[in-house]
Amino acid sequence: MKGQPIGVMYDFGFAKCGVSPNGMGAVIADVDLATVCAGAPKGALYIGPDGFPVLDNNQRIIGDPNPSWTGSLHTSLQFKKVSISALLDIKHGGVINNGTKGALEAYGTHKATEQRADCTFDADGNTVCSGNLKTFGQGGWYDGAVVGPGAGTAVPIGVNWFAEGPLFFAGNNEAFIEDGSYAKLREISIGYSFDNAFVKNHLGLSSVDVRLAGRNLHTWTKYSGYDPETNLGGATGHSLGLDYFNQPQVRSFVITLGLNR
Repeated sequence: MKGQPIGVMYDFGFAKCGVSPNGMGAVIADVDLATVCAGAPKGALYIGPDGFPVLDNNQRIIGDPNPSWTGSLHTSLQFKKVSISALLDIKHGGVINNGTKGALEAYGTHKATEQRADCTFDADGNTVCSGNLKTFGQGGWYDGAVVGPGAGTAVPIGVNWFAEGPLFFAGNNEAFIEDGSYAKLREISIGYSFDNAFVKNHLGLSSVDVRLAGRNLHTWTKYSGYDPETNLGGATGHSLGLDYFNQPQVRSFVITLGLNR
C-alpha cells in the first residue's frame, strides 16, 4: 500500500478514537467521531447504541509483525569428559494475527466461548440472547477506555457476538492481534566422551562421543496460540505473523554418536 511502512498488517478493525482516520463511513452515519472522542484517550473504543463495538469501514495499520530486536544466548561448559551446552532464542516485539482463535470463536469451539449467552430466534428470524452479560471497558470482555452512546451498557455475549458480530469472518482482524514476543529454549545438550582401553584396543578408535540433545523444549510467551514462532507461508513464506491453524515447532530429542580415529 502506497505510503505505508513495509511489512505491516493493513486491514479492518474497530472504530476507535484517534485511530479511525476517516470517521466510520456508512457504518454509523451522521456520527462525528471527533466530537464523540473529545477528551478521550487515543484508542478508546467506540460503543454503539446497542452496547457493542462497531466495525470501522476504513482500513488502517493494525499491527507490525516485525520484531523490535532478536537475540540468542548460548553457553557451553566442559568438565573432563562431560560437555553441556544450551541455546536460548529471544524475539522482542512484533505481533501475530491469531486467525486460529478468530475462526474457532466463530465456530463456538474456542475456550473463550465456553461461557456464552443463550441465543434463540424470534418470529422475524432475529437473534435474541440472554445471560452471560459483559460490559465493554468495565472489567468485562474488553478492558480499556470507551466512548459512544452505548458505553457502560451490559450486553449478552454469545453467538450474536462470536459468530454474528464484527469479528474474524466479518473482516475484523484487529480483534485477534496479539503480542508475538517470546523466549524459546531452543536446545539443551549433554555429551560424554569415551576414550578407555576398550575403545582404543578393541574398536581401534581414539574416542567415542555420545551426545543427547533436546530441541524446542519450552517457550515463554504471552501469545495465546500454540506457538508464537509461526508463519502461515512456511519457512520460506512471506506471511510473517499470520497464524491460521499453523503447525507449531516440533519438540524433538536427538542422539548423536561420533567415532574418532
